[in-house]
Amino acid sequence: MRDPTTLEDLWSGSGKSVYPAEVEEGTNWRAGRSWKDCGQQWREVESDGFTSVMSRIPNKAAEVGDGDEGLSIGERVEKGEIPEVKLQANKDSKADTWELAINEAREESIVVFTDGSMSAEGRVGGGWHAEGLAGAKEEMGRLATVWDGKIVGMRGGIQIVPEDHKILLLSDSQAAIAAVRKAGRTGRARTAELKEVVEEVRKRQENLGPDAVRFA
Repeated sequence: MRDPTTLEDLWSGSGKSVYPAEVEEGTNWRAGRSWKDCGQQWREVESDGFTSVMSRIPNKAAEVGDGDEGLSIGERVEKGEIPEVKLQANKDSKADTWELAINEAREESIVVFTDGSMSAEGRVGGGWHAEGLAGAKEEMGRLATVWDGKIVGMRGGIQIVPEDHKILLLSDSQAAIAAVRKAGRTGRARTAELKEVVEEVRKRQENLGPDAVRFA
């Protein structure tokens, strides 16, 4: 699998990821969460909370719309908080540390492992595996990004678990987790697959409560 830190938001038409030379002190820009907004030539522009042109366009389009019929190239979803769990482990932790951290966070949830990757031929796919249940994968083709694959992995991971069970969903992409939570807060998902993830979370929350699906 390619290094996920190189596959966050993309500039339109660039074909590769780029990062600003300077970021705000104390932020984790490799996680795709808080880096400064910049223009295509990396000129600093007004910071509005989005990580790139690609994530800014759908949200800015919504601002010029009029009510529910306004201009938007994003997908509308029901607003609401989506919880995230901070595991007591990091990239340098050993396997037994990760296992302990996951067990401490699982509570009564089924643990679901998800991922997305790109093959040597440029084909993107998402995969998932739920403890005690089957695992599977879905191919998305050559036009998708690894970020898209990770979102599809999340969707499949939620759908495979029976609706009467809570889920602790694990992903190695902070950007994908942040996108799911932001879509829940703002009521807008920038892709159809992201919308489906939020909708799956909402359905489970209605039956099992606000912690029905937790991301980590």
